[in-house]
Amino acid sequence: RLHVGFNSLGPAAMSALRLGALCELEELDLTENHVGDQGVLRLLEWDGVSGLGHLDLARNEIRDAGAIARANAPQLCNVEHLSLAENQISDDGALALARSPPHAPCDHIKDSNPGITERSAQMREPMRRARRVWL
Repeated sequence: RLHVGFNSLGPAAMSALRLGALCELEELDLTENHVGDQGVLRLLEWDGVSGLGHLDLARNEIRDAGAIARANAPQLCNVEHLSLAENQISDDGALALARSPPHAPCDHIKDSNPGITERSAQMREPMRRARRVWL
């Protein structure tokens, strides 16, 4: 378990994960580190990302591009808890997450991204297979 939230690490720090010996890491909390979409892309390049069961990316200035990158990331198929709360994700990003086959399994959805509207209410049904997804 690695909790490095609230450190304003930025997207470049996500590249540093590739250098560390964290391949067996199961939980990663990156809350409020300003990683943005670029940080999500760099995180997805890390070999250890496939072992994560818990990923917290809340308050990271992530937009639709980052959410869509996550949605299209088969290496995150083991994530059972995903938080993208309080980012700048709109319906497009939320729907991409809902439609992605390897999506993190959802008994709890938190709509805290102001860009998510009723249009993406249809995302709730496909995301039911997730144990916990916070948007």
